[in-house]
Amino acid sequence: MSSSSRFTRTATTIVQGLVALLLVAALVIPEALSFAQADRSHRFENLSGRVGSSGAAFRIGSAVKGLFPGKKKIMTVKLRNPNRFPIVVKELKIRVRPSNKLGCPATSISVRKRLRVSVVVPARGRAKKSVPVKLKPTAPSSCQGARWPLKFRGGAVRKR
Repeated sequence: MSSSSRFTRTATTIVQGLVALLLVAALVIPEALSFAQADRSHRFENLSGRVGSSGAAFRIGSAVKGLFPGKKKIMTVKLRNPNRFPIVVKELKIRVRPSNKLGCPATSISVRKRLRVSVVVPARGRAKKSVPVKLKPTAPSSCQGARWPLKFRGGAVRKR
């Protein structure tokens, strides 16, 4: 084989490799950049809990920003007591509902579903509880900018 045909085959192989690399980059880079925006807001809706058998309500709510696949953040759960007496929140239950984005299931979010706590909330006051939340590394790209409603339930007793 002549040196010019060997050079032509080598050059062709290199060009084919570069074209393949550029195609992969064209497919992968936009996907990676879509998740690189770390300041997306994921708002978690809230519901309420009950205090013992008295039926007195308290409110639970939260939001977290900056989630992307594999990122773990601390979500601050806010507890509000509208009652005239202090309460101790003993339990929080969190259920992740489907997101507002098609193809982004509730299973994309990892959060403890049941927490035993002991948080004192003053009469007509507020308190906070930190809860880790993570967008799983396997979350599909359709989860970019998604909002997952979280259904909170809780149990509390009147503080003595």
